[in-house]
Amino acid sequence: MVENLSAFSLRFRHAHWFCVVAAWAAPTPAKAASPEEAQAAAQPQLLAPIVVPLPPPEAFALEGDSTASAHRLEVSPALQEAGQARELLSKAAGVHVSESGGMGQLQRLSVRGSANNAVAVLVDGMLWGRSGESVDLAFLPLALLESATLIRGAAAARFGPGAMAGALVFGLAKKNEERLFVELLGGSFGSLRGIAGGTGGVGPGHLSAWAGAMHSDNNFRYRFDPTPNLPGDSFLSLRRQNNHADKADAMLHYALPLGPWHVEAWTYAGFQKRGLGGPVENPSPTTQQSSQNIRALLRAQGPLGGPNSPFHLKLYGATQFGGMLLSGGGFAEGLSQRENSTEFVVDFSWTHGPHLVFAQGAFRYEALRSSQTFASRPPEKSAAERLGFSGMLGAETWLFAQRWALNALFRMDKAAQFASPSAKLGSTWLLPWGFALSGNAGRSFRIPSFFELYMEQGQVRPNPELLAESAFSFDVGPSWENEKTRLSLSCFWSRFENLIVWEYWPPFALKPFNLGKAQTYGVEVEASFSPWHWLQLELAYTWLQSKNLQKDERYEGKPLPFRPTHQLFARAQVGPRWLSAFVEWHFQSTQTRNSFANLTWPTRSLLNAGLKSLWLHNPQLQLSLTLKNLLNTHTQDMSGYPLPPRGLFFSLSLNFDRTPPTIAAPHPTVPVPHPSLPLPPPLQLPAAPLSLENG
Repeated sequence: MVENLSAFSLRFRHAHWFCVVAAWAAPTPAKAASPEEAQAAAQPQLLAPIVVPLPPPEAFALEGDSTASAHRLEVSPALQEAGQARELLSKAAGVHVSESGGMGQLQRLSVRGSANNAVAVLVDGMLWGRSGESVDLAFLPLALLESATLIRGAAAARFGPGAMAGALVFGLAKKNEERLFVELLGGSFGSLRGIAGGTGGVGPGHLSAWAGAMHSDNNFRYRFDPTPNLPGDSFLSLRRQNNHADKADAMLHYALPLGPWHVEAWTYAGFQKRGLGGPVENPSPTTQQSSQNIRALLRAQGPLGGPNSPFHLKLYGATQFGGMLLSGGGFAEGLSQRENSTEFVVDFSWTHGPHLVFAQGAFRYEALRSSQTFASRPPEKSAAERLGFSGMLGAETWLFAQRWALNALFRMDKAAQFASPSAKLGSTWLLPWGFALSGNAGRSFRIPSFFELYMEQGQVRPNPELLAESAFSFDVGPSWENEKTRLSLSCFWSRFENLIVWEYWPPFALKPFNLGKAQTYGVEVEASFSPWHWLQLELAYTWLQSKNLQKDERYEGKPLPFRPTHQLFARAQVGPRWLSAFVEWHFQSTQTRNSFANLTWPTRSLLNAGLKSLWLHNPQLQLSLTLKNLLNTHTQDMSGYPLPPRGLFFSLSLNFDRTPPTIAAPHPTVPVPHPSLPLPPPLQLPAAPLSLENG
């Protein structure tokens, strides 16, 4: 808000001097004006107010609303420093990323102590994965993405089933530029990654193309305790086996302007293969996983009734096809899965000054087919499909001299036999001197996954009688921001009901039931400070308390496993663009690692450091050297899956930009803020000639 008003004031001053120069350069009238004409001209006259229409509310679909607890992250800097999902998302408070160890291996996300299947992941507005299931962040095409927006708590209810604790929304790198680029990364554990692409005008539209590949052996050494029940015994130094990962993906994006409307289409293809080494206590030297994923999206959006219409419509359809094959180890004969989904979405919005009303209707079809073959008996086959419908209605308005925002939303979803509402109410109060106070409260839910409902595999039994999980969430906190500093604090509370728990099912199987209840609450603190262009400081801290409320004396009242009480991320970067140094600290306190709370992991610290150098102008050359896990800490996120030790990585990126320079418009322009922010009052310019004397 402050930035918008500052830009507005600056541009008004520029417009003022433009009028002064124009008046000074105007030719002298050939004939002197009469006294009556001179007197009339001397009277100030007001032009009609300049009405500036609000832009399409794209940011609403991607970044939530102006009252949400959200954090926007840039993807590219993390990748250039050999980062993965952990390094990217650790800059936001309330986040916990667990990984099975190594580049390209399993990575899952938890927000504010939730289960990893309670966070929805979207790419350019398209749900990534199946409803109600956790997303493996290692399969995301991070190199093809530009930004990530993490939305925490009740505000994520707008994203429907699966966004019970939050949503992670990625935006594509699809700017209207003319450039070519290449990025390369290599380093320890046989890690290599490369991406190349280009963007430019093709015909009447704009085409972007990217392609990338990654390989990592992940054959690092780790410490293994063969006798954990004997204190004081020595560790063995072993090398991780069957932990490699390979990945290749590509994307095409084409955008076409059609008058005031905008049409775009993109298609993505990704192929992954990795070894599943299993826990170190029971390694699997031959188990492999291979997968394929193809996605496509077509979207059209624009105003209804002319370019200045307050009504805006967005239509899009998306489809995806995927497959996965598990082989070797316990899947010696092979387990294959095929999935496909299709969705159609209609978004409508109406803006009137600082007020916004929006609605959405959607249809989604999902199908999954699974087949497991055996040498001694017939194959086991199962299939499931479901139709889903959703409707959403919401509004946001700014009141009391545009200092107080109120955002309300109601959404109804139906998928197969499940029908459940989501709702949220949020508010932001803009205070003097850059302070603000925001809060949200609401209800969200998660529908059971295909596997929990229908898929029978080995010793795992489905339960078609399962109910949807639900959550009630609340958060509130102040923030303060100026040109160099940003501070925010948020207090949150969540209660999860009907959580699905896997229980023993005679004689030798597991079956899911709605037995779980849990509660989490805590505090999040985020800060960034950049007093000079050569110094950037960042901090994200989370204090989390969790409690198991399941009515079972073995678990009731105990903390949830793998939820550390304290998490801290701190980063400092110092130096000019031609040579800067950075250091990052990732801290976690002691955490339990089972539901009985009798096994724990100790406090840990992971330290990363590196150098970055930016050379030349066009082409632009950037070099980066990163030392990860500087202290060589031996630790793990998942029991039996060690994280890599100290490793050295380098990256090189070359960017050749042919985008024409932007030429300032020869008339005053008014910056248009985010659709959920208030619009500055209309300009009223005097019609009388200006002179240098009257300014």
